[in-house]
Amino acid sequence: MSNREDAPPGKMMAGHWGVFGGAFDPIHYGHLNLARRIQERTDLDGVLVIPSYRPPHRSEPEASFAHRIHMLTLGTANETDWLISTIETSLDGPGYAVDVVAALRQTYPGIELSFIIGADQVQYLTTWHDSERLFASVPFITGTRPGTDVENAIPPGCRLRYVDVGEVALSSTDIRSALRHQRWPEVLEGMIPPPVVAYILEHNLYSD
Repeated sequence: MSNREDAPPGKMMAGHWGVFGGAFDPIHYGHLNLARRIQERTDLDGVLVIPSYRPPHRSEPEASFAHRIHMLTLGTANETDWLISTIETSLDGPGYAVDVVAALRQTYPGIELSFIIGADQVQYLTTWHDSERLFASVPFITGTRPGTDVENAIPPGCRLRYVDVGEVALSSTDIRSALRHQRWPEVLEGMIPPPVVAYILEHNLYSD
């Protein structure tokens, strides 16, 4: 399966898939390493990457949805068992996780889903829209670093598995700031895949 097209329907999606949502504004190695290491250390058959279309808990991403899709395609080109989905564009309202999961179950009946999140999001899960229904509908997997304590932060009713993924901390906000102040590829070395850097510079993204 190629991750260069939207996730195919029906029987082409089978097994256990991680649902990895976010603004990806832009995609960076923190995102990639988190999802890759979780997949390596669990029974996930693949990762379904879902860029936010109408983010419910943050301001609009700086890059357009089309640009973020292009950057995701470039950034995940080596992940042959990952797929990019634009399913949030089919929702009537904001991209609440509970509605995304419901839409995925309708589109891909029979597959097993787990929601991938960063450890920094665990403490906020109870603030997510209709969290009780979300917890009942899908389990979560989070990536932790050695010494990180997330067990005490797990909300009641939430099925959460935590996996040691090492150091994966990077911030899209910091990356956008670096692009504004030092717009050359070297400043992004180790932060963003080179094809994504080239795309950002070619299209003059994240400039003032």
